[in-house]
This record gives sequence, structure tokens and C-alpha cells, in this order.
Amino acid sequence: METMRPAAKSVRMQSLHWRVHIYHQGNKLWLQQRPATGIWASLWTPPVEAFTPEKNVRPDLVHQLTHRHLHLYTQWRDDQPDGEGAWFAPDEAPAVPTGIRRLLESSVRGLKTVPTFGNLRGL
Repeated sequence: METMRPAAKSVRMQSLHWRVHIYHQGNKLWLQQRPATGIWASLWTPPVEAFTPEKNVRPDLVHQLTHRHLHLYTQWRDDQPDGEGAWFAPDEAPAVPTGIRRLLESSVRGLKTVPTFGNLRGL
């Protein structure tokens, strides 16, 4: 006898727009540890802030998570970072989330002076 399974609940995808602040000195990258809960809990990323983009501004990368689309926008910064964090060379850096690694890889392609973040490991 066949058993009927209840229909799976449809989960609505949520779109989040995050500005990722990239601070670098030579080949060192400023990373901060994320909060213990939420997206990318306790992982290290550049500083990130939620924002509402202007119309017709396209993200640098859309990274899909289970129930979210993260629209990531790169903001290269020349000033000094605020808050807690640390400078890491690529071979010293903790593993970063895959979406951040892909954003960094795609962002450096158009730069004339390219910081070398290629050794960053993604999770």
C-alpha cells in the first residue's frame, strides 16, 4: 500500500542586498568575524552592510543560498576600516564563504593593480 506524503511547503526565496567593503593593503585583506548566528555565522568576511540599491544598479555577484539570494555589491575602500577585525595575507587568511571568495575573484579582474586574493579558501 502506497503512503501519501504531505505536500512540501513552498519556501519563498528572500533577496538580500549587501554592500561588501573591500579594504586592502598590498595583498592583505581586512576581515571581520561574523556574528555567531545568521548567514555565514562565525565565518570571516570583509565588512558587510545591508542596503537598498538604486534602480538599475546591478550587483557584482548574486550568490544563492538555500532560501536566499544574496546580491553582493563591491565597495573598494581606501580609508582605514572601523571595528574589530584583522589584516590577512591570502596564505594566512581563514576560510571565507564561497560567495565572498567568488566576489573577490570576479572583482579583481578589472583592476589595474591587482591584489592577490587567489589563495583564499572558500567554504
